[in-house]
Amino acid sequence: MNGQTTKKHPSRAATKRRSGKGFTIFEFLVVMAVSMALVAAGLPAFLQWIKRAQVLGFVRATQTRLQIARNEAIKGQYPVVVQPDFANEEILVFANVDNDPNFTFDPDTSQVFKTVDYEIARLNVPVAREIRLWHPDDAGPNGATALIDLSTTSAAQNAVVFLPDGSVDEPGGIHIADNRGNFFSV
Repeated sequence: MNGQTTKKHPSRAATKRRSGKGFTIFEFLVVMAVSMALVAAGLPAFLQWIKRAQVLGFVRATQTRLQIARNEAIKGQYPVVVQPDFANEEILVFANVDNDPNFTFDPDTSQVFKTVDYEIARLNVPVAREIRLWHPDDAGPNGATALIDLSTTSAAQNAVVFLPDGSVDEPGGIHIADNRGNFFSV
């Protein structure tokens, strides 16, 4: 120690340098493997949550369109039709000004607005969802007169029609199902 330099132990010096530099590739791979395992375990639940949120959003949007249709029927004093259109994957809300008993949406743009059928709203149906209309005589959406997917029935049978007094022409409901068999009623 009298002016002599002492030699440092090489393994201690290497250890001190390494401790200040960050992760080794092995540590990084272990952290990545653990992270991937956690993501893989939580992904199915997250995807189910997203699907359920989409269905609930569609249920709320359908409910809002029904309220708009009822209000428009009262305000305009003519029937308003809420009709699923599965060919275009949407729900159409229109004023049936011409009182067509088949509930055909046939707007004539050459006529004055609100003197012929006119569109009130459209709502895109999420893909791979099931929609059923049912009559209260059925105990539920799987009853004998339930209309499943509404594609094999006439337009007059698969529509909710609000009359000018705000009532519906036939009581019933719209059931929207998710891919797990849960039904939401509107």
